[in-house]
Amino acid sequence: MEIAEMVSQRVDALLCDVCDNRKIRLLEAGCGSASKVHLKAASHIVGIDISEDQLLLNNAIQEKIHGDLQEYPLPKNEFDVVVCWYVLEHLDRPQDALRNLFAAARR
Repeated sequence: MEIAEMVSQRVDALLCDVCDNRKIRLLEAGCGSASKVHLKAASHIVGIDISEDQLLLNNAIQEKIHGDLQEYPLPKNEFDVVVCWYVLEHLDRPQDALRNLFAAARR
């Protein structure tokens, strides 16, 4: 089993336990053309990517944001789950991206 699948299953189980059928909002940062995480509990998946071409190819997300994780003004306290796979190591300012992602996550 691939690591993304293992993480997806574990997170999905945790979300189902704590969300009481509430709709989950998930942000996949740097989603590219194919989402890496698939959650049954996620009701609305938003993807952000710097490549508009790759973003357009992604059919797993319901809402697409074309933007740079380091700068794009993500909505504050908006997402129940924020996922980022193989992205931070490609950024010039990963700490700015992390600050942005943390601010977008609900507390």
